[in-house]
Amino acid sequence: MFSFRWMWWLIAATTATLSVWSIPSETLAYAGLGSCSKAGPFSAARPDVQCTASIYHVYGVWPLVWVGLFIVAPSVVAAAATSWWVSWMTVVAFAALSFYGLAHITQIQSMFAAAIPLTVISFLVAAVHTAVRLVSGPTRPSGSLALDAGGLDERATTPSAHLPRDG
Repeated sequence: MFSFRWMWWLIAATTATLSVWSIPSETLAYAGLGSCSKAGPFSAARPDVQCTASIYHVYGVWPLVWVGLFIVAPSVVAAAATSWWVSWMTVVAFAALSFYGLAHITQIQSMFAAAIPLTVISFLVAAVHTAVRLVSGPTRPSGSLALDAGGLDERATTPSAHLPRDG
């Protein structure tokens, strides 16, 4: 599943790039945080901060790093594993991040709502990944003992499969 590995790496790289490029430059007013929030006041922001202050200057770098890592991590795991069920777990992880971000809309965790489009994209990738696997059939790892209806498969590459048995 070489192409799916690269799809997940592309999603991870794009997400990381957008996180590094956009999150630090966003203002409290743009993100709807602090006293600029339309959903209610946010207590963690300092009261003397203006709505034009960047999130980076108000909260520092580490909360933003953690947000970026949490958003990038599911696609990195899917790229490393390249398994159809891990693809579906990535969809679940992005959906959970999205709901968590929406549930904490007046806090810095609201930035997890950026995972909403990633949930849709990962759903499409996982669906195609599963469809391709169903059409192509399950693959056997090299070196495994493969059985078919007639006994040992001719393509078995395990050296012990071709040795005579005792008894």
